[in-house]
Amino acid sequence: LAVYGARVNAVLRGVGQIFLQRSRLSGCLFLLALALGSLRFAFAALLGSALGFLMGRLLRAPREALDEGLYGFNGALVALATVALFEPTPLVLTTGAAAVLSATALFDVARRHGVAVFTAPFVACAWVMLAVLPRNASTPLEAPAHVAAIALRNIGEVVFLGGTLCGAVCLVGIFAGSWREGVVAGVVSLLTVGCGVVFQSP
Repeated sequence: LAVYGARVNAVLRGVGQIFLQRSRLSGCLFLLALALGSLRFAFAALLGSALGFLMGRLLRAPREALDEGLYGFNGALVALATVALFEPTPLVLTTGAAAVLSATALFDVARRHGVAVFTAPFVACAWVMLAVLPRNASTPLEAPAHVAAIALRNIGEVVFLGGTLCGAVCLVGIFAGSWREGVVAGVVSLLTVGCGVVFQSP
């Protein structure tokens, strides 16, 4: 049971690491935020993190790196991109799973060479998928009028869901991992909205 619990914690931390939080509570809150927008997105993030963890095990990654969720967040992001950008056909799902494993392998190679790549493996794999797979038609978002709502949506967009509630729960998840980083995330998001308003003004 202890081993099983450790694996579950590692998968949850993998989701938490999307926002650089080494916290299973943060991971749970991010999954809740995703579920509020789409159960499919929440399942995708959880599955992507789990596949990344398993790939890390196959690659004989250090136990500490696995436990911290470092092998889960790229996989979680790739899985989220797969469900957000493409129709769930067998080809897309197969390609998405391959991309999750590939992103994790790229992360492992970089880590073993002392290169901090963060989400670069996810970005690289997402670009390849965008180049070879047909995209979903984009759905226009309803533009909120309040600055705080826009700032929260900015945070939610990190996990491909631009809803205000999703962003709010994600922000709570960041605070659960680190109150300082929660403050920084909130302030920076507000500042970007402010800059957008200034530069759009006539």
